[in-house]
Amino acid sequence: MPGPNSILEWKVKVLWDQYDANQNGFVDLQEFTTALTRMNPALASHARSMFNSFDKNNDGVLSFAEFFKMEVPYASMKDIEAVIDKNTYKPPSTELEDKFKMSIEEIEECMALSTSDSFF
Repeated sequence: MPGPNSILEWKVKVLWDQYDANQNGFVDLQEFTTALTRMNPALASHARSMFNSFDKNNDGVLSFAEFFKMEVPYASMKDIEAVIDKNTYKPPSTELEDKFKMSIEEIEECMALSTSDSFF
């Protein structure tokens, strides 16, 4: 059974998905206002000031870290980074691919061998 931290992380992630309507990884003022109004209409008139107070770097969007801090104000940056790391897509490692990469010289050598009579 997941622990309390896992449940909290899951709840924040579900909430994030409701705010990040276009799924671009950021919540802009319009998305924030729409979601906030849908969840608590009484707060609609405060949406801009709330958004501005949560947008710590003043870039006009909320990152997941800013959003997580808004939802879990007691979270440390270490906690936030761990949640982001756990919930961020990581492409498969290319380490194996790198082992099999060939230089131009190696490709030319293979091509030369394949056209020579000694190849078969």
